[in-house]
Amino acid sequence: ISSGTSGGVYARLFSAATLQPNGSLFSLETGNPTDDVGIVYQQDTGLFLAAWLRGGFIDTRIVGTDGSLGVLDLTKSYGPGAGTNAIAYNAGTQTTLLVTKGANSALTVLELGDSGYPLHLDNVLVVTNWDGVTTDYQPSVAADNADGEWLVTGLLASGGIGALVQGVGWRSVFWVNIP
Repeated sequence: ISSGTSGGVYARLFSAATLQPNGSLFSLETGNPTDDVGIVYQQDTGLFLAAWLRGGFIDTRIVGTDGSLGVLDLTKSYGPGAGTNAIAYNAGTQTTLLVTKGANSALTVLELGDSGYPLHLDNVLVVTNWDGVTTDYQPSVAADNADGEWLVTGLLASGGIGALVQGVGWRSVFWVNIP
């Protein structure tokens, strides 16, 4: 249930072949206002990774293909100040890229490992500083598995912005202004 109401984050599994529900709705986390949920399938582990915004932090949880839940450790949340977010898994790097609004409202990216937790908290890349106007970057991210790259996009008051991010250590970043 989004936008500050009490509730939590819920999920439901579906059959890939028929798109019919498998089982009932289940809770990933209850009792807290939550928003902006993203889910990826990690090919190297065979598990899902869910990430969502809760009170200025990004929480994550591992989910099995049968709906079994990994540990929910709210002490390992990323933040504070995290906001609008998106995630994408890259089979080439076997990591997930988290795109989020940081404490200073800059649009940032960092890599998450198989556990769903950041690999290197000191390796956060600022995609763009806050323009003083934008309230929601409406970020998106897509993975290029062959090259180990991600394309990150966001929306500013002056138009769109994009960055091509490659690998651990952010070997190269290319900027594209999208009119």
